[in-house]
Amino acid sequence: MLTRIGADNLSTPLAATLGDLITLTIIAGVARFWRLFVGSIASTAVLILLLAAIGFNIVVTFKNAYVHELLSVGFGPLLLAMAISSGSGVVLETYVNAFTGFALLATVLTALSGGAGSVFCSRLSTALHSGRREHYVLTAVTLYVLTGVVMLICLVGMAGVGAVGWTVAGAVGVVTLGVQVSGRAGRVPE
Repeated sequence: MLTRIGADNLSTPLAATLGDLITLTIIAGVARFWRLFVGSIASTAVLILLLAAIGFNIVVTFKNAYVHELLSVGFGPLLLAMAISSGSGVVLETYVNAFTGFALLATVLTALSGGAGSVFCSRLSTALHSGRREHYVLTAVTLYVLTGVVMLICLVGMAGVGAVGWTVAGAVGVVTLGVQVSGRAGRVPE
């Protein structure tokens, strides 16, 4: 029966999940190791070495004619995205400290919405490249409903174990927001 499962529905979220899991594991291991050296000369030496490596790589890249334009044009949006991400981290920390269980909900909301959007985009690109017709509205509605149901089940489960201390209105608002985000991720451009 495994052959009847569409690769678009499985491969994209699975690859994203495994990538996140491996990345977080590596970051946690490196952070745990470097935590031993906090406040010592070793951490300062590593910082200076990394800054020197950044400078060296910028100089080498500017000398490469094939990627010179990428460095001058492509890094502006990348640095802006990094600044926005850092700012959103500060906002997230404010809400995590203010609301019990918000860290769990934020993770579920973003993961489910991103997973639904990636499945939808994967199905669209497969349909485009294979030349077959995809039922876009049915796929979007199905992902929209499934995302809402899974979010509601997660919210009820977390409230049941006491991880979330929100009211019913707050719960409905969070699920509605998450479903709207996943609905936007699954919208077909005209």
